[in-house]
Amino acid sequence: MAADLKELQALHVIDSLSEVCLGKDYCGSCEPGTCLIRYAQDGLRKCLKEKILYVSDGTKNIPHGDSKLYREEALINGIANILVSCRSCQYEHFEDCIVSVIRNCYEIALFGDVRPYDGSNFHYLTKLASDGMPQADEILARFQQIKKARDEELAKK
Repeated sequence: MAADLKELQALHVIDSLSEVCLGKDYCGSCEPGTCLIRYAQDGLRKCLKEKILYVSDGTKNIPHGDSKLYREEALINGIANILVSCRSCQYEHFEDCIVSVIRNCYEIALFGDVRPYDGSNFHYLTKLASDGMPQADEILARFQQIKKARDEELAKK
């Protein structure tokens, strides 16, 4: 499985989602059917409440038409955070996993579309760089920082 619920809570994924949004006053609406971040937040809350790791038709129902502006640095941090919470599931990867749904929402907001993910963080980060995504280096650096901090915290336990 891609991640566990405790890990998603520990990595402050909900807080990361909140940091992305510029606020309802800025964009005028916060409807789950039209807002990428609201959609991701609602999906995560449901998963935490029901103690599940997937959203039924999660990727199919992502509001791809959302063209609002979001905080780019927070999107970069969000993708890095999500990659750390993903365990490079490879063959166990499935698109409706809440981790994938949130990552897809971040990708649409940052890149304009969903990026291919085959279950490997290494392949994903390499593909971002080879495709010339301007934020690829920042995502990699932030991913490494978060992962190192998490690994150090786990080593203390």
